[in-house]
Amino acid sequence: MRKTVRTQVYVDLDQYEWLRAEAFRRRVTLSEVLREVLRQFRNGGRPASPKAVLFKMRPYLACIKGGPRDTALHHDRYAWGR
Repeated sequence: MRKTVRTQVYVDLDQYEWLRAEAFRRRVTLSEVLREVLRQFRNGGRPASPKAVLFKMRPYLACIKGGPRDTALHHDRYAWGR
């Protein structure tokens, strides 16, 4: 696990509401959404590395017992929530 640092950030109300809604939609914490946004910004607006994407999709891959069977068709939804 990576070493983390706790910090406090002030955001506008509309930014906070977007972060909360995005976290709820993805079923992750608000902090995880904020970390992902920062990673993409740091990476020049590009998504995470392919290895990170595969790691994120691991729970949804059809080859894993119990995973959804429509992963090939809806991979963007599972990877990016779109």
